[in-house]
Amino acid sequence: MVSGAYFVRYLSYDEILSIHERLIEVFGGESGIFSTDALENCVSLPMMSVFGTETNPTVWSKAAALLYCILIRHPFVDGNKRTTWTAAKLFLFLNGYDLQVDVDTAEAKILQLLREESSNDSIAKWLEQCSTKI
Repeated sequence: MVSGAYFVRYLSYDEILSIHERLIEVFGGESGIFSTDALENCVSLPMMSVFGTETNPTVWSKAAALLYCILIRHPFVDGNKRTTWTAAKLFLFLNGYDLQVDVDTAEAKILQLLREESSNDSIAKWLEQCSTKI
């Protein structure tokens, strides 16, 4: 739940792993988990709370946390950028939003996030600006 306002559909460990495996199958690369701890952390980060207050209170900040965590923590042997983008896009879709970003723009944004230090708020704002309600 987000501040008691609405239900949030989170992605599970197995779902993110399935996304990764499918992307590797379709686009190539080496399958496998580099760090199960890192993946578990990325799965739990969007729903994290401290003293009863969500650290990521909006669907956008939750998607941003998931995206940035997979990107930076690199839980997979290969395909982390593809997996993080697809997971964030699916997370938003499951929660009623269509992330409308073409492949080139998505790739540029992911590479920018790798080069520059970004805040969760700035990523969340960008995701919100690029999404429409389904």
